[in-house]
Amino acid sequence: MNIDSSPSPPILLLEENAAGADSQSGLAHNPFQDGVLHRHMDYQPPSVEEGGGCWLYLEDGTRVFDGSCGAAVSSLGHGEPRIIDAISRQLNKVGYLHSGHWRTRATDEYCNALVESTDGAMAKALVLTSGSNSVEACLKMGIQFFRELPIPQTKRVNFIARAGSYHGTSLATLSVGGHLIRRRPYEQVLSKVGRVSACNEYRNRREGESRAEFVARLARELDDEFVRLGGDTVAAFIVEPVVGAALGYVPAVPGYLRAMKDVCKKHGALIIYDEVMCGMGRTGYLHAWQKEKVAPDLQAIGKGMAAGYFPCSAMLLSRRVAEVLYAGSKVLAHGETFQMHPVACAASLEVLRILRNDELLNNVLKQGAFLKALLETKVGRLQVVGNIRGDGLMVGVELVRDRITKEPFPAEDAIAERILEKAKAKPYSLALYNSVGCADGFNGDCILISPPFIINEDEVKHLVDTFYCVLVDFFKVPLSSSL
Repeated sequence: MNIDSSPSPPILLLEENAAGADSQSGLAHNPFQDGVLHRHMDYQPPSVEEGGGCWLYLEDGTRVFDGSCGAAVSSLGHGEPRIIDAISRQLNKVGYLHSGHWRTRATDEYCNALVESTDGAMAKALVLTSGSNSVEACLKMGIQFFRELPIPQTKRVNFIARAGSYHGTSLATLSVGGHLIRRRPYEQVLSKVGRVSACNEYRNRREGESRAEFVARLARELDDEFVRLGGDTVAAFIVEPVVGAALGYVPAVPGYLRAMKDVCKKHGALIIYDEVMCGMGRTGYLHAWQKEKVAPDLQAIGKGMAAGYFPCSAMLLSRRVAEVLYAGSKVLAHGETFQMHPVACAASLEVLRILRNDELLNNVLKQGAFLKALLETKVGRLQVVGNIRGDGLMVGVELVRDRITKEPFPAEDAIAERILEKAKAKPYSLALYNSVGCADGFNGDCILISPPFIINEDEVKHLVDTFYCVLVDFFKVPLSSSL
């Protein structure tokens, strides 16, 4: 296997334009030629003119297949007229109201529909503005819950989270997050949090260990962490039912959520599900926890909630939590200017209607199974592919230097980032997403595939065939030696 071993990040592999950077060039020779603070300050991403269905159209006319929906956001594809109309109708009524003084029909209808979608497991919903905000609201609610009990439990100020997790960009959510690369710049100011292993079957399950034994070991580890911190000092355990970008779409094994919830119940703590990335239909279930019917006490959702047509997220409260608040102060100790935004609610309500009316959850299950099977058959033959995992239209392909030992490529090789750039460029024109540090927090590369729910079988074939060609090209693998 002959690897393109240049250690340079993808932004340095792009062709320079001697006359200076433009919207397609990639390199910005003069960083102050515009007012945009780019995520990577020496890289200007290609400029998209418009989108339609599963496709993006660049300013230069290039058509790119959207195989990732950004970070699993554009779940209904681009240019969906029903959502655009719903947003327009709401804007023509009222665009913004302060939720502490006013309410709208859109807000009422969406929150009711969202609660109903949990089959009675959750009782109240608060619409917010981002995934980080919804997770932070859950953490704060975990503290408030115990302070509002008839006999307050004010010692419960600790949280337990998992290694290899990602929960947001605020200091509180970075504290519970276990994504070392994102934590590193702020480590000195982050709060101390209890930490347990991830339910990463590929990397953490021991040889000869059954799934049931694996789950039992993780349950013992969580129980031990409660004891170490003091069980009566822990407010909640936070977990992603399917880990997103930190580990690369790693689903919990069967029985794991039930076992973790039982440990939390034993110690009187809450369990929080972060479904910002894996929720709202991405796994083939509207809520990822519905697959095993193990509901949380608090739940954060976001990303696909309005399918990217409006920035929003939400916190869901179980009846257990809501009843304590209504019997206590009756005051929500969390407030944001744009919470319960009527346009966000109108857009998100229309997304729920489309998911139901177009039976898209069935399509997610059908096409997701086809996608995973096709990846395993074709891409899985390559020796650099260590693991293919996921649920529904949320599939991760972990790349390794050694398939037997699972040794990752070193971080300095920037494998995943460079593959994304190659895929994005002609002749492939395929948009993907990536996970970096999925092996040990710093090393490890995973390509994330999460196309729109409207994808059809021919488009799945196109996605997999193109991705296969990208990998063969990047790793310089002769087709005869790919088996």
